Amino acid sequence: MKISKKKLLDAISNESPNLADLMDEDGLTKLGTEVIRSYLADLDSRGDWETRNKEWLSLAGQVREMKTEPWPGAANVKYPLLTKACLQFHARASQTLIHTLNPVVAKPIGRDASGKKAARAARESTYMNYQLINENKDWVTEQDRMLLILSVLGMAYKKTWYSASKEYNCSELVLPNELIVSYRARKFDMARKTHAMWVPANTVSEYKARELYLDVDLGDPSSNVPEDKITQAEDKRRGIVNADPDNDDHYFILEQHHYWDFDDDGYKEPYIVTVDYNSEKVLRIVPRYSIDDIEFAGDKIVKIEPEEYFTLYTFIPDLTSATYGMGFGQLLGPLNAAANTSINQLLDAGTMSNLQSGFLGQGLRLPAGGVVRFKPGEWKTIAATGDDIRKSVFPLQV
Repeated sequence: MKISKKKLLDAISNESPNLADLMDEDGLTKLGTEVIRSYLADLDSRGDWETRNKEWLSLAGQVREMKTEPWPGAANVKYPLLTKACLQFHARASQTLIHTLNPVVAKPIGRDASGKKAARAARESTYMNYQLINENKDWVTEQDRMLLILSVLGMAYKKTWYSASKEYNCSELVLPNELIVSYRARKFDMARKTHAMWVPANTVSEYKARELYLDVDLGDPSSNVPEDKITQAEDKRRGIVNADPDNDDHYFILEQHHYWDFDDDGYKEPYIVTVDYNSEKVLRIVPRYSIDDIEFAGDKIVKIEPEEYFTLYTFIPDLTSATYGMGFGQLLGPLNAAANTSINQLLDAGTMSNLQSGFLGQGLRLPAGGVVRFKPGEWKTIAATGDDIRKSVFPLQV
């Protein structure tokens, strides 16, 4: 996977849209396999976390489910303890952080006798508020949605980058199931991050035409992707049967942000490698740094300050992971489950008490089948005395 250092630095200096052109086919094949392998390893490391959060997401979403125990159609009421807590946080946080006249406020640091720093801070605040609210028209909606997800799952991400096609800075909500980070990573900004995306086939064709992606054959779009428990829970809540967007015209693309030593100089540089999951073919390689971010000692690279695209939002820091968070799902989920169980047991006991069940003695002669149903105010005649009925009927105690 070696690329000449001179060619690499020249391409970065010239802002080449795709460094994958500099790598041979064998190197691209090995790189694609490596990206898929590391993505699956990170996905596996957080399997328990996904299972837990699938349950909490179902609780918060008030997913209606049919129960077959202790009998088909038994009570399955979900008390909105978790839902209410999340909505209260969302209402307060969105009013404070989003629905204000100036969500961005810049403050001067240090002495400012002339007022120049304050004037500059005011200009920067005005322009950044214009960028967020006027240019990036989805920012308010996605930030609002992010706060609700944050309260349930305990974490969410925003991806920020400059869009050459839109010609402004974009801030996109990335759900926890879409950004795969190892649960055991020690630091978020140094961790390997894989953004799993469903990309329309038309968009892939556009990127190829713009030379942002390599012009390689990816075959037909495939739905053969790893199981995503969180998306399954969300689809179930919304009543969606097939989770594949538009079913068959999207490619499952992995955009991995990590460190690689492509020039074989002993120092791993930060890059973004984009790979098609189904074919394992590399589509794009771009640096997460510019020439100005490199610190040299002679001709040797000492340090590179990478550009970070993702911002991690955590509700409460996770006790066992530096890159994950805890939400109301983990804090209130068990209590909510206990409340659901108590309510449903009371309802089932009331159903049993109202319908009445028990044992009938063989000597009691009843209509065929031994089932007698009554209407209000109705009396039925049977061939038995009152004393015989008392001895032959034993109701279940509920």
